[in-house]
Amino acid sequence: MSNRYRRARALGPEEYERQIKADAKLLALFGLRLMDVSGGLTVAFENELKGKRVNPWNCATIDGKLFDWLEPLLSELAQKRETEGLRA
Repeated sequence: MSNRYRRARALGPEEYERQIKADAKLLALFGLRLMDVSGGLTVAFENELKGKRVNPWNCATIDGKLFDWLEPLLSELAQKRETEGLRA
């Protein structure tokens, strides 16, 4: 579990769930499904999924430190896309 989720969990179960949902929503804007948050973030590529089964080759792991750096960039890009009416 990355530090962002440890901090959120320390603030209570509601904050932990809020953090996971916020990250899942952000990643979904870029075609990724958040699968797990233990040991970093495990994401699956939405356009490669067939049904509920997730094959390991359709997944990637983003460590917590990288996501802490990446999250503000993705948020900024998502906001720019929204203001300019661009799609993912």
